[in-house]
Amino acid sequence: GFQTGQRLEGGGDLWRAKFSARPGSYRTAYRLVAGRDPAARSVFDVYLADGALVYVKEPCEEADTEARFFLHLVPEREGDLPEESRRQGFRNRDFDFFLNGARFDGKCAAWVSLPERSVASVRTGQYISGEGEIWRAEFALGG
Repeated sequence: GFQTGQRLEGGGDLWRAKFSARPGSYRTAYRLVAGRDPAARSVFDVYLADGALVYVKEPCEEADTEARFFLHLVPEREGDLPEESRRQGFRNRDFDFFLNGARFDGKCAAWVSLPERSVASVRTGQYISGEGEIWRAEFALGG
């Protein structure tokens, strides 16, 4: 994804635009999960497909995608985590929508690939820094 705009010195943004690098790939992800049952239903439905998590919301507006997404991957064994992640007990893969998704035809779709290593469960949702969570979903991965 990309972000561009103009900023006033010492002030806020004059204007800002965010856009996806590959909007077609998110349409493909959306089509891939269409008609399937999601792993979790919430503000965004979250699907498991082809080693990735696909987030879908429809109808969807820009405001739905402004808050940062949290994605915490809990391994089957703590030893599978890098040393710096063991205290938390999960691998942190938080992301901004515009880097991992696109809005099209009144829909939103984002996808994040899962690591090859074993993941036992997923905690995901959106939050606003300093204010807290907007929504949360948790589910186990089979296998």
